[in-house]
Amino acid sequence: MQRIRYLFLVLSLFLITGCTNSGPIKSFKGYFHTVESSNTLRIDCSSAVQKNDPYGTDIGYMCKVEVTENTIIGTEDGKKLKVNDLAELDVEKTNTPRSVKVVLAEEHDINTSGSSREGLKASKIVISN
Repeated sequence: MQRIRYLFLVLSLFLITGCTNSGPIKSFKGYFHTVESSNTLRIDCSSAVQKNDPYGTDIGYMCKVEVTENTIIGTEDGKKLKVNDLAELDVEKTNTPRSVKVVLAEEHDINTSGSSREGLKASKIVISN
């Protein structure tokens, strides 16, 4: 009987652990905030953090996303953009947040840790119209 209880406890812990962490992601949606430097964007990544947050808080999180020479930047209707164009969409200038989808160059585990939200490299960035 004791073994059955122990086995049940261990299996329950595996199930709980499996359900609370979604792991690495390839893309996320959020809001474009600002161009931080010539190749780094600040983008709201709260939706990605909340997927990996077992406590489900409503705290907002920002990610630093690097744009490389291979990053494709554009709008939903296919218009190509450059990083300089994004500076004109800065939420502090326009006072209107723009929805954005970021496709990462590599899967990444984005969570509440600040270091997990820095140094992300984008392969594609799509700004809503």
